[in-house]
Amino acid sequence: MDKPIERSRFQQSITRAATICFVLAVSVPSVAGQFRVGGVKVDIRKPEVTKPANSTAGTANQPAATNGNTGSSSRATGEGPSAQEVNAFKEDARIYKEGILRLSNMQDDMGKDWSPIYNADFIRPGLEQGAALAAIVRQKYPNIENPSWASNFEDKVGTWRHLAEDRETIVKAYLSEKVGVAVKLRAKQLDKDRANLSTHAGFSLPADFDDREKAHAAVAKEFSPTLALVGRTMPDTSVFAAYDTALDTLVAEARKRAGEWGWGATSHDPTIEARVRSWLPKLDPKAQVISMGLTDATWQVNKNSLGIPEGRYRRGLVMYRKPGVEPCVVAKFSFEQTYMGGGQYNAMSNTSGFTYLVRLQTCK
Repeated sequence: MDKPIERSRFQQSITRAATICFVLAVSVPSVAGQFRVGGVKVDIRKPEVTKPANSTAGTANQPAATNGNTGSSSRATGEGPSAQEVNAFKEDARIYKEGILRLSNMQDDMGKDWSPIYNADFIRPGLEQGAALAAIVRQKYPNIENPSWASNFEDKVGTWRHLAEDRETIVKAYLSEKVGVAVKLRAKQLDKDRANLSTHAGFSLPADFDDREKAHAAVAKEFSPTLALVGRTMPDTSVFAAYDTALDTLVAEARKRAGEWGWGATSHDPTIEARVRSWLPKLDPKAQVISMGLTDATWQVNKNSLGIPEGRYRRGLVMYRKPGVEPCVVAKFSFEQTYMGGGQYNAMSNTSGFTYLVRLQTCK
């Protein structure tokens, strides 16, 4: 172990070396390169990598090199990297700092449900710059670890190496967890819908409540640009467990209340009902209509603050059988028209259609 006076001189040498690097910093020549990230080739620019010349003389902190790689020689004694090697690593890694910090942020954010998920634009530099730094590490600093004296992130070269080398593992774990958090939020909403089922007039089930793959795919679609970064189209299926459990509980409650709902869709308009039938296949292509009607006997008019009409609507219900599902399913629709002026309305507003939520009801 160094004596106190020797340690002080050693630390002074580090400070002088860092100061010289700061004052004499020059731009690093770069060449184009490609790396494969998540099955996709990405073009990046990385410093030209050359091995340092062989050294035949050692110092108190760095023994003589034996294989042309100063990092391997210093690690061979178990003393960790020298200040010279740490500074060389830092200079090579300097242009990749932003990407490494993003990988570090993702790693730190795991386990924190409150932190939002980073988008693809944030994650991509971590993968690309991490790949570039990992290539340099393989050639010049294999197996480098943190020096014992490192007290700040820039000097923890081993941490930088691990972040670069483990970049895809970090991103995959991060995405699985964060997508899982988003799914848990959906599950909480389903639990809320179940608790308030009676106040929601029964329309609390997702229209695709019996199609888990479709529900899961909807989540995957939302996160597809981010998942594609690591060559994935779907998150790990385990992340859907909370959602599936909450949905099963909600469906059970909906069946329990199936006999509680009235109908109320006793008015009819052949033109509107014909249009609704044409929409139904988009909601459920296998639906078999049992009953249909309007809950608004007359047109309901929307007016602005000046009392001028903006549009009008009539709402209604469709009861249908869904193969494999008991009892019947009821969906709510709205047929709307936009006010054109002069007492005239258009044929149909583009906001017309079914709502996403349905209910289970005893067939009538």
